Amino acid sequence: MDVLASPSPEEAFGLAIVEGLASGLPVVYASCPAVEDLPPGAAPAARRVPSDDAEFARALAEVRAAGPGTRTAPEAARHYCITRSAAQLMDVYAAALTRPLSPVPQGVSSA
Repeated sequence: MDVLASPSPEEAFGLAIVEGLASGLPVVYASCPAVEDLPPGAAPAARRVPSDDAEFARALAEVRAAGPGTRTAPEAARHYCITRSAAQLMDVYAAALTRPLSPVPQGVSSA
């Protein structure tokens, strides 16, 4: 595969795009909240293109003309790494377990 193309304008997250980036592929996409929510430069091989047939075809032709590049995973892929996400979740649990419980006010049921 030389490029991952995601012409769908209706993505809820864009996991396939993140996976394409993780494999080092250049990505041409119409919508990807997973990439769009990251700081600029976190996914340099990802290019957002309007959901227009001619624009999308032109963007794909440009990627093809550029030829194969290096296959390195950008920061965007590491941001969504399962190991990183699991560690963050464990931090949330640890913080919740170390906080003292607030006493239940009198007259309020704890059930």
